[in-house]
Amino acid sequence: KQNILSRADLMDQCNDTMQDYEDAEEEAAAAKANPSVDDDGFVTVNYSKTVSGNKRQFEDDMVTTTNRKSGSSKRSRGAKKKFSGATPLDSFYRFQQKENRKNTVQALRLKFQQDLEKVKKLKEENHYRPFS
Repeated sequence: KQNILSRADLMDQCNDTMQDYEDAEEEAAAAKANPSVDDDGFVTVNYSKTVSGNKRQFEDDMVTTTNRKSGSSKRSRGAKKKFSGATPLDSFYRFQQKENRKNTVQALRLKFQQDLEKVKKLKEENHYRPFS
């Protein structure tokens, strides 16, 4: 014989379990929000390399604790750029831009001349078949 609970008893058990879980979450959040203070008034900080929860949750917690004046505390879902200091610009000044443009055009002309010579050589050897 199976142990079958009535719908009301099952609902009561589920509600009790959910209430216990929510109470435990509230206690954990309260403990996290109120760190322990020593006799001298210093706050003890525990360092850990791993952050409990996911990164977005941690950042959201940090944003809400810094009391920002901006409207929303949620971060955008766009990808973050990894920025590692100042990167030197190759063509900051106009003369550098002109030199870069001239160098690229010169490289393209050289490549074109090499291709022309290659096609000419293939034509002489009768190996040039562009549409076959």
